[in-house]
Amino acid sequence: MTSLGVDADYSEAETRDYFIGLLLKEAGWPLDQPRDREFEVAGMPNNQGKGFVDYVLWGDDGKPLRLVEAKRTRGDARVGQQQAKLYADCLERQFGQRPLIFYSNGYECRRRALLRPDAIDGTRPAGRGIASAKPS
Repeated sequence: MTSLGVDADYSEAETRDYFIGLLLKEAGWPLDQPRDREFEVAGMPNNQGKGFVDYVLWGDDGKPLRLVEAKRTRGDARVGQQQAKLYADCLERQFGQRPLIFYSNGYECRRRALLRPDAIDGTRPAGRGIASAKPS
């Protein structure tokens, strides 16, 4: 692989590595703790009862501020919406605070609306919405 072209079809893992993680780091989120990536949550509606959040951005109080669900670049970022909502439910049960929900395919970033859980605020350039509030 010699370049990161728009026509490329990167896997979810590559999307995290080449796009989302890079943008978060550039915005000041260090992502240097094991809990920042692939954070295990309990209470998911699957056979194992658990899941792994692609990214959790933490506050100084140790509570989750944001979560980011990544999807492959050629896919629609909205595919991750329900999965991200379920992760937020699990994090809220565990920490008593609901994080803002983002999902991205590396090229577009979407956020679930806070007032109407079934609404979407719209598309933003990747990284802008996810990392808009830098860590302190």
